[in-house]
Amino acid sequence: MIYEILPRWKASSATEEIDAPDTAIISIIDPENPENSFNDQAWIKGVLRLEFDDVEDNESVDRERYIHMTEEQAEQIVEFAYKHYNTVKRFIVHCEAGASRSAAVAVALCEHFEKHDNNIWSDKRYFPNNHVYALTKAALSGYAPRQLCSL
Repeated sequence: MIYEILPRWKASSATEEIDAPDTAIISIIDPENPENSFNDQAWIKGVLRLEFDDVEDNESVDRERYIHMTEEQAEQIVEFAYKHYNTVKRFIVHCEAGASRSAAVAVALCEHFEKHDNNIWSDKRYFPNNHVYALTKAALSGYAPRQLCSL
């Protein structure tokens, strides 16, 4: 599996590719920004759109001003990843700068599915958001696919 960690602008331009591997996109934006636009390509198998600020949970920030990632959003990421893991060859994970929130999600998914961190922790381009990482890891460890019940 390929995990691409990209800034907002590069994720959008990546969808201009004509022929790319089947891809699922996790799009993380700041709440005050408009949604990122992606070209309509047959190889894009799904897009998960999330909005939360790049803040650590333990930071003493104005909770009225900043929106922290929630457990529900972490669960959405995990459900989306499981839904697409066996049908795509690439995950594009982006946030505004492509360094903190997206890196945290990508490293958590990589550790869970691939059993390694893909050198994300040691790569100087990235500084994974610890709050986003912890919530995503917790959701991954507690995930149980929904069962269809028949009557």
